[in-house]
Amino acid sequence: AAFSPDKNIAETIIEYEKEQQPVMGRNLTSTPVFLNAEQAYIRNGSTNFGQLCTRAMREATGADIALINSGIISASIPEGPVSFGTLYNSIPYDSYIVTTEMTGAELKTLLNSRMLLGESAFPQFAGFEVSARKYLNDEGKSAAVVQRLTRDGKEVSDTDRFTVALPDFIYYGGDGYECTSPVLEEGPTLFDVVADYLDSKSDEELERLSGSSNLTIWEETIDTDNIISKLQANVPEDVHVFLNQA
Repeated sequence: AAFSPDKNIAETIIEYEKEQQPVMGRNLTSTPVFLNAEQAYIRNGSTNFGQLCTRAMREATGADIALINSGIISASIPEGPVSFGTLYNSIPYDSYIVTTEMTGAELKTLLNSRMLLGESAFPQFAGFEVSARKYLNDEGKSAAVVQRLTRDGKEVSDTDRFTVALPDFIYYGGDGYECTSPVLEEGPTLFDVVADYLDSKSDEELERLSGSSNLTIWEETIDTDNIISKLQANVPEDVHVFLNQA
């Protein structure tokens, strides 16, 4: 049967949108550059929008490092004025920023479990640098594993301790994240700290975000035997998998 929208509900939605227009259209700030949250980029590497969010979190909380899941940013922002509605469209979730503690070992474990290429869990972060190797995980998906973790160019040891700022969504298990240390403090929303950061930084500071990356992912040599075994593990016994290695 064809779907017929409820007239009363449709009228209520239209009226609500009219009421919200003065708020959503209110200009908050501006950006001199395109802030990239396109899934092909933000779920596979570091982007300037991810850098902006996590740097804003560090600045607002005083934490040593900050981390978000890429899926918390829903849309890119074009160069130019940024209205309340534009920013809310990009950061629509009312996630509060919390701080907690982690060791270097715990941080590596967390990154290794969530660096799933193309997934909303893929991390954006600030306060440290990562060199990682791309590989095919046990589910046959592309992922990355930490090879080197540094902070200000210095190798992070397993026993180093950090205060970490992150959205309450992932602190409490969203997108498969696991945090075990207690919350130290609950702060403002991600929306608010990003709005304040955009408004307080110069065009030059925001432009520099586009030229910086704290994540390098390199490809591993293809292990054909490993690929074959994973393929064979997921097909019936009477189906044979062949890979032309010529």
